[in-house]
Amino acid sequence: MKKTLSPLIVLILVTACATTLPEPTSTPLPPTEPPPTPLPEPTNTSIPPTQVPQPTNTSIPPTQIPQLIEVTFDGTGCTVIGPTEVPVGLLTSIFIDQSDLIANVSLWVVSLDDGKTTQDMIHEQPEPGVWWPKASWVHHEHRRSSKAVESDDGRVVSTTWYLPKVAEHTLICMWYPQILWIAGSIMVVEAPSE
Repeated sequence: MKKTLSPLIVLILVTACATTLPEPTSTPLPPTEPPPTPLPEPTNTSIPPTQVPQPTNTSIPPTQIPQLIEVTFDGTGCTVIGPTEVPVGLLTSIFIDQSDLIANVSLWVVSLDDGKTTQDMIHEQPEPGVWWPKASWVHHEHRRSSKAVESDDGRVVSTTWYLPKVAEHTLICMWYPQILWIAGSIMVVEAPSE
């Protein structure tokens, strides 16, 4: 026996397949979040000193302004402008490399053991500009930050050093392990009491 579809089912199928869907309407949906509340106006209320966070590293005074020294290297020697004595703490060096060397020469600050001087380093060096291994009584100081830029004057590097030791320090221009120029010395002394 052959089954046939009832006329009602055929009509429903034809109507469903031939019916076009209505165009979507643009009905705004209700917001899911309330509008932001405006921020209160700032007040001129001071914070009591007991609530101000204190620095955890007390070895460096937070308000200390670094001393400034400038060293220029021309490929055959160094020129130093700045103080010869600075207090324990921060030192900012401006190093200007005006040499035409292929590699970047850099400035280093080294501390010397008690009883040693920059003159001792000069005596250790075979001749100015010649590299030689670092003596056991010479210690590299810590760079806190450094930034280099190219300028018309050459490569300029600004570095902030932390010098914690009361001692004579030596400024050296070097390209490891090719050249080493002793630029000069700087004495680090106790910071003045406030």
